Amino acid sequence: MTPGRAVKRWVWALLLSLATACAPRALGSAARDGVPSTTPDLIGPVWQLTAYSDARGNLVAILPDTQSTATFGSTGFVTGSGGCNEYSTVFQTTAMTLSFIGPITTTRQMCAQPVMDQEHAYLAALARTATYRFEGGGHLVLIQSDGSTLAQYSH
Repeated sequence: MTPGRAVKRWVWALLLSLATACAPRALGSAARDGVPSTTPDLIGPVWQLTAYSDARGNLVAILPDTQSTATFGSTGFVTGSGGCNEYSTVFQTTAMTLSFIGPITTTRQMCAQPVMDQEHAYLAALARTATYRFEGGGHLVLIQSDGSTLAQYSH
């Protein structure tokens, strides 16, 4: 590992550690207090992106041979892959509302232009999220304030 890469990893780890200490606590959507729930929990699983809202607002399937993910942690962080780069940001949820607060930080790799375009549209969609819902078969849908779908996931 080159010295520059080691420094970048150290800075990344430091930023995540600091942000975790300052992050609001997130609530999962499943029932708490030992009561069983039939809905999936937002917190924990790796959500695999299946479709996203492109720059024109159209819901499109992800490109073949790409994998974009989101993992919502109990400490109020969401991390994942945009298809090319890793990302993280702070989120907050109450009942069925969901907001991503603060900037979305990413690594800075370059990929083929269609993959980069997909990643930019996906991350922009995350920033516009207002609420979410679960659909049958373990699917998560992110929704913006006008009710339109921003992203769809499975796990």
